[in-house]
This record gives sequence, structure tokens and C-alpha cells, in this order.
Amino acid sequence: MSKSVIVKNSIVELASVGIFGAMAGATIILFVADRVASVAEYATLLSGFGGAVLGSVMSAFVAFVLARQASRETLERDERARVAE
Repeated sequence: MSKSVIVKNSIVELASVGIFGAMAGATIILFVADRVASVAEYATLLSGFGGAVLGSVMSAFVAFVLARQASRETLERDERARVAE
């Protein structure tokens, strides 16, 4: 039987925020320097980042709602089991 690896949500969230922050910071620095690409290309790049952020916020909200629902159902099931016992 293989061991399961449990990573705390806060560590994963911190890593993802750090990675996205580094990418956004690099984009802003390149935009200020105006050496690599035109303004239109940067606008396209930043809109892609915006879409990624919006998608991650939406998925986090859905995951939160589903986790609360699952927790509520588990508590109700356990309460019914206690009453039945």
C-alpha cells in the first residue's frame, strides 16, 4: 500500500500566490522597460493573467461551497447515527 502525501492547503496557496506574483512582477517590469514587446502584446498577456486569476477565484469559490456542503452532510449523517444508536 502506498503512502499518501498530505500537503496543507495553506502551503499550496502560498506557493501558487508566490509563483503568480513572480510572473506578474516580471511582466510589469518588462512592461515598464518596454524592451521586449509592444504595448498590445503586454495587454494580451495581462488579460491572460486576469483570466487565470478570475478562473482560480471561481474554482476556489465552488470548492469552498462543495466542501461546506459535504461537511454539513457528514455532520447530519453522524448525528442521525448517534440518534439511531
